[in-house]
Amino acid sequence: MLDNLRRYPQDKLSIWKCMKNLGSHHPHLALPLVPELLCLHPYFDTPEPDMDDAAYISVLMMVFNSAVECPTVVTMFQDHTWRHYHYLQDSLPDLVPKLEKSIRVAEEAKPEAVAHSDVRSFLRNLISGLDSLPNMELSTAQPLLETMVRDLQQVTELNQKCSPSAEFVCVYLKTQLLLTKLMNQQGVQCSSSIADNQVLSLIDQILGLTRKLEHQYLGVSSVDHALIQQTRLKAGTLQILTKMKSDPTRCSQAKETYLQQLQALKKYLETNELAADPCFVYLFSVLNDLENGKISDILKHLQHAVKSIAPCGISLQNSCIRRVTAIMHEPTGSSDNPIRFTTGLTVTVPVHATFENVQNVDCIRLKVHYPDQKSYLITPKKCHFTKLNPLQYKLISEVIISHSLWSDQSHVEISIVMETRDGETVSCQELCRPVKVPVAPKAAKR
Repeated sequence: MLDNLRRYPQDKLSIWKCMKNLGSHHPHLALPLVPELLCLHPYFDTPEPDMDDAAYISVLMMVFNSAVECPTVVTMFQDHTWRHYHYLQDSLPDLVPKLEKSIRVAEEAKPEAVAHSDVRSFLRNLISGLDSLPNMELSTAQPLLETMVRDLQQVTELNQKCSPSAEFVCVYLKTQLLLTKLMNQQGVQCSSSIADNQVLSLIDQILGLTRKLEHQYLGVSSVDHALIQQTRLKAGTLQILTKMKSDPTRCSQAKETYLQQLQALKKYLETNELAADPCFVYLFSVLNDLENGKISDILKHLQHAVKSIAPCGISLQNSCIRRVTAIMHEPTGSSDNPIRFTTGLTVTVPVHATFENVQNVDCIRLKVHYPDQKSYLITPKKCHFTKLNPLQYKLISEVIISHSLWSDQSHVEISIVMETRDGETVSCQELCRPVKVPVAPKAAKR
């Protein structure tokens, strides 16, 4: 099996599954081989194996599954074996069984639990410091937000269990930082002459981050969701104001979309009995004038509302937020051998991936990005998905690529994205980093 893995690395998932069945069906035959398989020595400490080695993971698949019927195997595990077990049990739960933890392992887990508690305490203290943010001067709020964003980025790297919650707060504070920069520009509050391109660029960044907060995180409370919606609409207010000042005659469609979003926000706040930001308290009071008033009256109301826009903190009522993630197992991007095919014809690239915290796989897309900067979205068939848990799926599919002749080989980037819709706006949220696949189209023979 290991020889086949070396010769056909693209079949590693099938080989891992086979090794799992070997361990679970023949545990007593695997037991005497465990010291050799795990490179154990009675007197000396052996080096920790590389978790990037697919052959080592194959061995672990057989050993872990044999340990279910042979508890003696568990007593041979070293410290790093337990660490590798927890990693694989989280990333490949359909292949790695749940094992009973020994007393020693439970004791070693206590410092980790303490560290986990310390990170949550830090997160709560940081959030409590945001209570006075709306009343701060913009020049004071900006450096404070920059410091908090930097600290939260470090927290996400230190503690993976708290990472989704810390990352959620970090992304939210980035939106407030961009909003502060936007309002801190000279003359924004008074709506005088604004560099339209610069303002619209900052607004687009805020809208992109709010879409990420809305669609990539699960377990967000209604209070925090309302803050996200209000942040998005604050940016939308500045956007429509900038466009109407530039060319009022071409903003009818944008105005209708903005008013629909304003009415939807009002309904959401009333349904959940939540307080509105001062900016929207005013806009809700003049909603009829915004719908039926003249352009000059609408501009006057928007300019008045913009003056009360300020950054706002977050409550994070649910500290166990989860993030939608995807792990691409194939292609790996580690091969230097290009995929060759005849120009104008097609070639398939197998795609194996697992998803965490996905509620609906209908929005999952495979994105193919060619060197000429053209991108295409591919919708996998529903039969290509296998449900592992209520929010966990496995995808085994393929991507068909084709192109004209290139002067030299290049890379095609394959990634997994989630397609989202906000009204008429369609956007894609990246769930994993693109994998570069070397491709070399060759000329057709005549």
